[in-house]
Amino acid sequence: MGAAGEAAFARQLMLGAGLFSMAVAGVFMIRQRDYKRLLAYSSVEHLGIMAVGVGLGGGAVFGSLLHVLNNGLTKLVLFLSAGNIHRAFGSKRLEQTRGAIRVVPFSGILLVLGFLAITGSPPFGTFLSEFTIFDSAVTSGRGWVAFLFLAALALVFLGMSATILSVVQGKPEGGQPPAVRGEGLLTILPALVALALVLLLGIYLPPPLELLLRRPPWRSGRDRRRDAAPDVQRPGAAQGAGAALAAGGAAPGDHRRPARNARVSALFGSRPARASSCGRCWPPTRPATCSSPAPGSTPTPSPR
Repeated sequence: MGAAGEAAFARQLMLGAGLFSMAVAGVFMIRQRDYKRLLAYSSVEHLGIMAVGVGLGGGAVFGSLLHVLNNGLTKLVLFLSAGNIHRAFGSKRLEQTRGAIRVVPFSGILLVLGFLAITGSPPFGTFLSEFTIFDSAVTSGRGWVAFLFLAALALVFLGMSATILSVVQGKPEGGQPPAVRGEGLLTILPALVALALVLLLGIYLPPPLELLLRRPPWRSGRDRRRDAAPDVQRPGAAQGAGAALAAGGAAPGDHRRPARNARVSALFGSRPARASSCGRCWPPTRPATCSSPAPGSTPTPSPR
């Protein structure tokens, strides 16, 4: 995208798509009766968060990469605890799944903690990554992005809290006792470890991990400098590119588009490089009849 000159357009597209994904996911989370579907909509929302960070560029890209790690670990907590609750109650509908903290207490507590982590509550790592994206939007002068970002996060928090708290704290409707299946160490330990890692990333970010996320191995130093610098065209670059195209050659950075260069050459015509002995005349002339003044000399007016 950067080589084609479409980096600014691509970033605006990522911003729009990210904010739209967050808003749509938040709307569908409100009054959601299926808690597993709720987690699926949450994944859509967090993909939008990552897209917003990439669209902002700069330090927000670091926030997006960090959010990939935080979101993956937090989703592990949520899906494992939701699976334990589904296994105990035999249903994923909100009407048949209430009072989980009384039936499967460890999974109920992990579901609540995972909900707080996935909505960006401190001191979890998701708060750090989302705040990094928000701070980049504010410091880059895009207040409207920061406002819409916070509004979508608030909508998601309200939508998820109503469903999650009903699953954990409510009472089963109809007085039917659930088909209880006990919790085991193997069903609790993976989610507990993932939650501890998310909490650790919110309190302490290891320097090697931070360096890896700020300087990914697939991005060269030239790409990092281009992303950090504003999209300003270098003076004289357009003239140099136009001269190179008019001469039938390739514009700077255009060596990967030979087909287009051939079409441009066929349209404007190609001409040989200057070969005059003085290097100042076109078409090439002999030194004795050269009329171009030497560099630094005063031109002699021609007789009328």
